[in-house]
Amino acid sequence: MTVLDLSFRDRPRGLDPMILGEQPFLLRPGHFSVIDGDTIWALSNEPDEKRNGQSFSMRFRSIAAPERPKRRHTDDILKKSGIDPYWDSAGQQATTQLKAYMDGRALLVEPTGEVDVYGRMLCDMAVVPYTGGKPDLSRAASLERLMLSQRVVSPFEQEAPPPLRPQITLSMA
Repeated sequence: MTVLDLSFRDRPRGLDPMILGEQPFLLRPGHFSVIDGDTIWALSNEPDEKRNGQSFSMRFRSIAAPERPKRRHTDDILKKSGIDPYWDSAGQQATTQLKAYMDGRALLVEPTGEVDVYGRMLCDMAVVPYTGGKPDLSRAASLERLMLSQRVVSPFEQEAPPPLRPQITLSMA
């Protein structure tokens, strides 16, 4: 199976992830954004103020991250003093760890062809080393496995996590 490089293809705002089916695809650095410890946005090529250039969201199929605490208006007082009251919450740790794994790297996505109740594409995702040019897909590593190894997320009992190395034919289109 061929991996599509969606980095330079049209990704309009509000793209229905179901049209991508189960076709694996790649997003290069700068074409996605970490939202929390288990959700990543594919960014649109047509930014606007309402959706901040977000095309569609992707969620890990086999893991769940703790939610980040809801912010309160009193938090602003602490933040102005240089204190973040939630810096060490489990949800913030998961988000920070995922951002660290993704920093400067490409994202290989293997969709299941399904979406969750919030319309997020369910998929396995892997981090791919990237130094410009063509990403080296043979060095991809499962983000689910990496996040589980750091104990910042929990596995779903009914879903086995993917192997550390993606089991797809590694060719780019």
